[in-house]
Amino acid sequence: MESSFNLKEYIRILGQELVSEFEKAGIMTHPAAVGAGREASAKQKLKQILPAGVGVGSGFVIDSFGNTSRQCDIILYEENFALRVCPNMDAENTYYNCESVIAVGEVKSVVTRKELEDSLDKLSIIKSLQRKDDGNSLRKYLSSQALMETFEKSRPYEPKNDAKKQIFTFLLCQSFNMTTEMIVSILKERCSEHWQYPNRMISTEGAYYGYLQLGNPIQILRGRKDATSLFNFVDNPLSFNYFILELLAFISNANTVALDYSPYLGVSLTSADLKEIEPL
Repeated sequence: MESSFNLKEYIRILGQELVSEFEKAGIMTHPAAVGAGREASAKQKLKQILPAGVGVGSGFVIDSFGNTSRQCDIILYEENFALRVCPNMDAENTYYNCESVIAVGEVKSVVTRKELEDSLDKLSIIKSLQRKDDGNSLRKYLSSQALMETFEKSRPYEPKNDAKKQIFTFLLCQSFNMTTEMIVSILKERCSEHWQYPNRMISTEGAYYGYLQLGNPIQILRGRKDATSLFNFVDNPLSFNYFILELLAFISNANTVALDYSPYLGVSLTSADLKEIEPL
C-alpha cells in the first residue's frame, strides 16, 4: 500500500476515465442511460478537482440575443450565479446563460477528420455567443463583485480579440487519428476567424495542441490570435495534467461581464413601470 497520495498520477488517470465513461455512455441506446452516464462522469471525475463554485454539466449554452449552441458534452459554469433552465428535468437538456459559462468541451474516443470537423463546428458556435455587456464593469469568475479597476484597464470589452474574455473551449479524446499537418489544415478550413479556434485539444495518449508565437522569447498563447504556430507535446503522459493546470489558470485570471439577468427575463425595472405611488 502506498504511503503517500500521488496526485499527479490520480489526475492523469482521471483524464482517461473521463473519456472512457463518455465512450461507454455513448453506446447506450436509452437516452436516460446516456445522460446518467455522462452526468456521473462529469460531476464525479472532473468537478472534484476544480475550485469550489465551478459546476459541471451538459446541455446547451444560450445568450440573451436568442442564440443557442448545439448540445455540449461538458459545460463548466458558475454554480452560484448561472441561470440553469431544465424544461424536462433532463440534465442533458439543461440551458445555461453564456455570461456564467466558463468553459465548454467536446469528448471523443478516437478523433477522425469527421469528428474533428464536427467538434470544431460545435465549439465555434460557443465562441459566437454574445455576452450582454453593460459598458461599465467586468468581474472575475466565481465572484459577483464588479471590478471597476479592471474595467478601466481592459476596455473596450472585445471578447473576440481577447482570449481571457471568451468562453474557453476544448476537445478531449483518447487519440487523434491524423497527423498534426492534417489537423492544421482542418483548423484553417473550419475556422475562418481566429476567435473560432478551440483553445486546447488534448488526448489522454499524450497529444496536447495549443498555440505559439515564435520570437525571443517564445510565447505560449491561450488562443489563436497572434499565434504563428500550432504546438503539440507528443506522447506526453501528463497531457491531461497540463490541461487542468491551464484551465485552473484561466478560471483564476479570465473575466466575464457583470451579473444582469434582466435581458433573459425580458424585464427591467424603470421609473415608467411605477404606475401607482402612494406616500407612506
